[in-house]
Amino acid sequence: ENATARMEEDVRPEPAAELPADDTITVHANLTQLEFHAKGGLGSVFQATDASLHRRVAVKFIHPNLVADAESRQDFAIEAE
Repeated sequence: ENATARMEEDVRPEPAAELPADDTITVHANLTQLEFHAKGGLGSVFQATDASLHRRVAVKFIHPNLVADAESRQDFAIEAE
């Protein structure tokens, strides 16, 4: 499978993301070269190459401990907009 093929694998964030070692994020996208960039109050930001768009993109994941909190999810969605 080449680098532009669809990625469907578990991605383990870099330690700098400060997530427990047993947490994984499953990504179903055309992303390659996922690299940790920064951590904020609501989530961790990664840089990746989107094979469909043929460019670098930012990808943000909400912190696992905030997933169940409706207000945090709403704030996260507003940031995305």
